[in-house]
Amino acid sequence: MYSRHELLSWCKELRTTQDASHERLAVIVVGVDRFARVRGAVGYGLAEMVMAELGRRIDGFTHNQRTSRLAPDCIGVALTLPANDQGCTRTLSELHTALEEPMVLQGHKLHVSIRIGYSLWDSPELSTTDVLHQAEMALDQARESSRPVQLFSTEEYGDPLSRLVLLDELNAGLAGGQMQLLYQPQVRTRTGEVAGVEALIRWNHPVRGMVPPNHFIPTAEETGLIRDMTEWAIGQALRDAEIIRDAGHDITMGVNISSRLLGDATFLDRTERMIRERPGRLTFEITESSEIHDWPMAIRILRTLSDWGVRISIDDYGSGMSSLAYVQQLPAHELKIDRLFVTQLTSSHRDPLLVRSTIELGHALELEVVAEGIQDSETLALLTMMGCDLVQGYFIGVPQPVDQLIKYLDRGDARQRTANASPRSLIG
Repeated sequence: MYSRHELLSWCKELRTTQDASHERLAVIVVGVDRFARVRGAVGYGLAEMVMAELGRRIDGFTHNQRTSRLAPDCIGVALTLPANDQGCTRTLSELHTALEEPMVLQGHKLHVSIRIGYSLWDSPELSTTDVLHQAEMALDQARESSRPVQLFSTEEYGDPLSRLVLLDELNAGLAGGQMQLLYQPQVRTRTGEVAGVEALIRWNHPVRGMVPPNHFIPTAEETGLIRDMTEWAIGQALRDAEIIRDAGHDITMGVNISSRLLGDATFLDRTERMIRERPGRLTFEITESSEIHDWPMAIRILRTLSDWGVRISIDDYGSGMSSLAYVQQLPAHELKIDRLFVTQLTSSHRDPLLVRSTIELGHALELEVVAEGIQDSETLALLTMMGCDLVQGYFIGVPQPVDQLIKYLDRGDARQRTANASPRSLIG
């Protein structure tokens, strides 16, 4: 196979000879799923024969002799595809099928799982290096989404350069005090007592203004900055808890924890130091739809946190692949019903059944149940009738900085809201 440099030179050569009216130039990266496991199962020599066979199949399919070994598990190739989208899709689907055909090597029949990422060289502003990088990113996305073939799309993935700029600004914002926590109250339905708050991180950018979390949290997760951000949030929540206690209120501070951190033993060590320095009532909210890759490590970390007095909450229950097995495996104290079901509670025929069954499930497992997304008194009253333990939402209290939260607690706003939304308001 050729080198990466030779592949890029071949791209330029194809660009000069392609018929732009009937063809589109593409760079394709073919990847073998779990190649390390394949190599461990069949040995280094046979695994290399697998890659050589894939190279021959690509050459035979594309009539192209310029395949390049980009990585131990990846092969790159430049070729022309039909000008229309349907033709591109069909051609690459056929290539994928051809590559996944079983191969017989040294008398052994082998089958490997293949992913294909590709980028179309449609813009004259793109360099050959840009197109190859985009194809490699498309392969990563194909693996993450379990798609056999994936086209790179700036609209879907964003602009990598913009992400780098955002990452630099995010690092500077975290170090420069631009981050803040807002606290949304969680209230007991029966008594109106504020039992805790959920800490919601906000970024007050000096130029962009208030940046929504969905614009910077994914970047933080993808780059590993989420650990520093989470540790900052825990420390800030514990500092604010001291301020709230000094004002005469002792409540639980809920902090969202990315599932990526549940496989990081150093995160556990650093969290222990923060808790010992500033003891406080903490709840760590783990998103139910998050993928936990190392379950034994995650369970060990969560059990250790629980032993230190940290409550574990399964957040957004119902938003992902909800299962009883998931709930049973985690050493949880609390179950939070996803707001999607709560916001439609009084207008849907199915959602009340789902919410009621979730409340009953939580109670059967000796968990407290929290419903978030409460927007009106009717929803609050219905959840109270269903036996939901705690509620959270704009009707109960908006996310607010710590000084405003103390005033909210002093006024007893939560008791007034729950008292005015008694179950009787649903009758007549």
